[in-house]
Amino acid sequence: MKIQELRIGNLIFRKSDMFKSEVHSVWPNSVKLWCNPLALFDEAEVEPIPLSEEILLKCGFEKSLMYSNDLQLTFGQSTIFFNVKSSTVEIGDFVIENFKYLHQIQNLIFSLTGQELNTSGL
Repeated sequence: MKIQELRIGNLIFRKSDMFKSEVHSVWPNSVKLWCNPLALFDEAEVEPIPLSEEILLKCGFEKSLMYSNDLQLTFGQSTIFFNVKSSTVEIGDFVIENFKYLHQIQNLIFSLTGQELNTSGL
């Protein structure tokens, strides 16, 4: 996992115990996670959380009524579709491929809407 892909608030796994932890701060080659207490981990000690239908549903996505393999999340007047089988995101006429990890979706949604993805159900 590349530390440079992370931002404050992203959820990732600690490799030592596969515990989901929230990013507190990002350093050039390490990341500080909310643990008890705060702790610094280097790239080799953390890994991304793979996306799954279960995780996305817990983050507020819903099953699409239009497309059988898609989940959707609506922000205001915009809807983001995620295709579970192809790992693609569709927003209007744009299709973005290779979404494999939770932090990627968190970052995309924040970039597009200025709002955090609700991960409280995880």
